[in-house]
Amino acid sequence: MTNILQVRNLIKSFKDGDHLKKILNGINLDIPEGQFLSIIGESGAGKSTLIYQMSLLDVPTSGSISIFGKETSNLNIKEQAEFRLNNFGYIFQDSALIKELSVLENVKLSLLAKGISNKKAEEMSKETLTKVGIGEMINRYPSEISGGEKQRVAISRAIVGKPSIVFADEPTANLDHETSEKVMKELKNISDELKITIIMITHELEYAERADRMIEISDGNIINDSSINK
Repeated sequence: MTNILQVRNLIKSFKDGDHLKKILNGINLDIPEGQFLSIIGESGAGKSTLIYQMSLLDVPTSGSISIFGKETSNLNIKEQAEFRLNNFGYIFQDSALIKELSVLENVKLSLLAKGISNKKAEEMSKETLTKVGIGEMINRYPSEISGGEKQRVAISRAIVGKPSIVFADEPTANLDHETSEKVMKELKNISDELKITIIMITHELEYAERADRMIEISDGNIINDSSINK
């Protein structure tokens, strides 16, 4: 299986007063195309820092990240933004919807940014929202739908452009168990049916084990890397 993303000796440090605090301690990781990978670990272990480096939302202190065999450190800020737009989808724990926009408008926004026509963007967005079971909510606003429905809008927004990789940062963190189950089911369907690579952070072992593979991080190091037997 071809690796879609490779991380080599990734180090991330922050200034903490007069001291340099190392958050990632030389991470090495290969992620095959189409894999559903979960990342677990305690708060402060380095999970979010790692996913922010891999998704090009932050810049590592040293080391390399290659996506499709392309070394991303060679990209300037504008090229990184275009790379993210064309290849990645993001799901955040608070859904991060724009409250002034309808459900449909939130989903089609990234398509319009790619230069897709409004008519085609609406068509693609409606199709995706229907796929995740909320096609009847296209004209509602974020304030008019539940937390679980917001996350399904966020999932729709992340996958509508058929990205190569979806990064999900604690997608069930603010949801009750029943709603979390629905969100996890949608993510599993995306992985199985659309063959999109998913990289998900979670505190919940129960949800981490729904993935194809699980890695555990502690103090900026990968301490466990295992395939999940279904």
